[in-house]
Amino acid sequence: MEVNCVQNLLKNLLSFEEKLLIKKKGRPIPDLQITYSSTSKTRTYNRVFNKNMYEKYEWMCGCSLTNKLFCFVCLLFKKEVSAWNKQGLNDLKHIAERAKNTKIPFLT
Repeated sequence: MEVNCVQNLLKNLLSFEEKLLIKKKGRPIPDLQITYSSTSKTRTYNRVFNKNMYEKYEWMCGCSLTNKLFCFVCLLFKKEVSAWNKQGLNDLKHIAERAKNTKIPFLT
């Protein structure tokens, strides 16, 4: 099995037993290199991904190949299609708001 389980789960080629093994190993939480810059009239704002997001949102996982965040539960069970389990998210400007407003199946 490949090291990057997010890519395996996205391809949906895994058996139920393989998904259980991935679940048992735990969600991948790489230190992603996501950055965002914006400029106002007087300042430039730089945002960088903070690995503490994984602690705040225990359902969140990351993919080091795509440099995006995903919902680990959604990837495993694919109950509904969203950005969290299809293309991933890397918009640091809105990521905290989107994460707060996300209702994760099985956790709510």
